[in-house]
This record gives sequence, C-alpha cells and structure tokens, in this order.
Amino acid sequence: MQLGGLIERKSKSVIIIVNKWDLAEDNSDSARNDVKQMVYSHFPHLDFSPILFLSGKTGYKTGQIFPSIMKVIEARHTIITDNAASKFMDHITKTHKPSRGKGTRQPKVFGFRQINADPPVFKLYIKQGTSLHRSYLNFIENKLREKFNFFGTPIVIKMEKSKISDDKLK
Repeated sequence: MQLGGLIERKSKSVIIIVNKWDLAEDNSDSARNDVKQMVYSHFPHLDFSPILFLSGKTGYKTGQIFPSIMKVIEARHTIITDNAASKFMDHITKTHKPSRGKGTRQPKVFGFRQINADPPVFKLYIKQGTSLHRSYLNFIENKLREKFNFFGTPIVIKMEKSKISDDKLK
C-alpha cells in the first residue's frame, strides 16, 4: 500500500503485472476482471494503470511488456495544444455542467490548458469565489484519458481561481 501511495505522490507512470497467471485455476476473462477489481480496490489511486496478466516461466503474454512500456512513455509525454484543450473543456462544460464544491455559488470554468508534460499537468481556471467538487475533477481526468489516451500515466489537474475571463487567458 505504501508503494502505491509513493507512486501517486511522485506522479509516476505504472504498469501492474500479475505474474504466474499460468498457475491460476481459473484464467477466464471474468477471473481477470475479478483480479483487476481486487487490485484496484487495494490501490484505488492507481486505477489509471493497465494490468498485464502473464507467466514469466512459460513466457505467456510476456511479449506485451515492452510494447506497453513504450505506450506508457508516449502517453506520459503527450502534449495537447491550447486550442485542443480549450475545445475539450468547452465540450465537457456544455455536456456536463460543473458541480460546485464548498459554497453556494455555481463554478464557472474560464480556461483549461496543459502546462507540463512528463507527467501531464493541466491548469483549470475557475471563477474566483467558487470551487469545484472533487468528483468533477475526477470526471475531467477520466474524459482526458478517454479523449487523449493517457495510458498508464497519472494526470495532474491544478485549479487556479481567477477574476479574468477566458478571453484574457488566451
């Protein structure tokens, strides 16, 4: 558990490998899903990580390791243009209204852009005096993964409260 927390705090990419899969009594898809659920329940903060099932002894699926590593490296260094990030956030806020965190004022998103890669770090500009609910940040992260394929790499979203409008952020 401590290793998973350290991986999360350091924003490291990760691939989880389940070895000795050849010895599993039941290696069906449902058994794989059960193991995935168990792993993610123990390490919920690593739910972005792919899980590979293999056998080092027999070589079963070991050929997946290096292609997966390369895919993670590529995802970790993905750069999204400001224009693509803005269009992404416009679509998100139109289809799923931002949910408020603490307070009574409805949050307004002014802008969204990537400020770093390795790991991908995004800045979300919201109206001063408002806050977003944590579940909305999780929603944004999941949609980023879905749209831009951030395979096996953590995404950091930093919020900044701003008085200025989105026109002045560009």
